[in-house]
Formats: sequence, C-alpha cells, structure tokens
Amino acid sequence: MSTATFRTSPVHCELEQLAPTWTTVAGMPAASRLGADEMPLLETVALCDLSFLPRLGLNGPGVTGWLQAQDIEVPAALYELATLGDGSSIVRIGTNETIIEGVPGAGTIDKLTAALATDAKDVFNVTRDEASLALVGPAAAEVLAQTCSVLVRDLLQQTLVYTRVAGVSAAVFQQELNGCNCVRLVFDPSYGVYMWRELLKIIAEYGGGAVGFACLFPESQ
Repeated sequence: MSTATFRTSPVHCELEQLAPTWTTVAGMPAASRLGADEMPLLETVALCDLSFLPRLGLNGPGVTGWLQAQDIEVPAALYELATLGDGSSIVRIGTNETIIEGVPGAGTIDKLTAALATDAKDVFNVTRDEASLALVGPAAAEVLAQTCSVLVRDLLQQTLVYTRVAGVSAAVFQQELNGCNCVRLVFDPSYGVYMWRELLKIIAEYGGGAVGFACLFPESQ
C-alpha cells in the first residue's frame, strides 16, 4: 500500500456531505476536520473515519522470521496487539498471519512494502482495504453496548476481538489516540455507509457527532 496508490474511504460520500477539510494521507482523501470546533464532541461521544490508515496484511510460513529481520517482533499470542516505535501497530490474527496498521507520518508500511518487493521469501501480501471507524468519548461504551454483545469493559488493552456490531462482523479493540480512549471498529468496506449511519443515529442521542481525524492525530496537521 504505497502512498502513491489512490484510494477512497468506504464512507467518502457521507463525509462529503459534512463539508470536510480534506487532507491526503497514504493516498486517500481523509477528512481532517468536519467543523470549526469539534473538541466538545469528544466530551460526549464522537465518530471518526480512520479508513485512510494504511494496513499491510502478511501471510505465509516466513512471516515471523522476515519481520524479525526488519526489526519487528510479532506478538506471541493470537489476536494480541503491539505498538511499534513510530506509533504503527501489529496484530497476529493467525499462526502465520499478521496485520500492520500505520499512522500519519509513520514510515513502517512503506518500508515493509519496499522490502517485500526485494527480499521476502515465503511471505505474501494480503490486501487489507477494510472500513475503519473510531468511537471516541465517555459515552462510547454505551454506544457499543447498544450494537454489540461485547462490552468495552470486556475489551482487554492490546487485544483484538472478532464479534458483530450492528449485525456486521467486525474486529473490535481499544486504542489510545491523542490522550483519548477509542473503540476501534474494522469491518468489510461494503458495510461502511450502513455502519456510519447506524452509529451516528445512536451517537446523536447522546449529543455527539462526527469529527475529523485531526482530533486524534493533531501532529499530522
């Protein structure tokens, strides 16, 4: 997933209706701001599209050894998350399968993609183009409880859980971004618009709304 590759978010059409400030990140137009003052929304609950974050899927018997050669340790346990030095994260989702997610300004994904083209053996690139949303704020737990049988209190830090959210299969985990605890949802992009709309309906009951990614990644501005 080179930054030269042009992508669009599964909820791009929904974001366009909110008059966003667009910023290109990892080859995707990303909504950095959706209003003049979004921070108050974080005090209740907010929804943020993070589908622009680049993800690299790796599969094959050589994955663990190859990543170690790139100075990246694969988590020992299944579904365990680990944070890399530049803020990127890695999760093991199978015996020989991992997903690495980058953050704005980090170079891990580009470096690994370049290395894959030259010296990888028994390591295969698996396309990861999922929709990725974040619920942020004190009421995020209550919003998740209305849509999912897994409660925030059951989500261990640094652990990913596969479950159903609003009837859609999704990976769910907690992550701290810019001092805010986020509930991250990653799922099939074909359900992006549906999930966005369903979550916004619930969030509106708490006085919340949608925000741009600059609330969570201010250093990228």
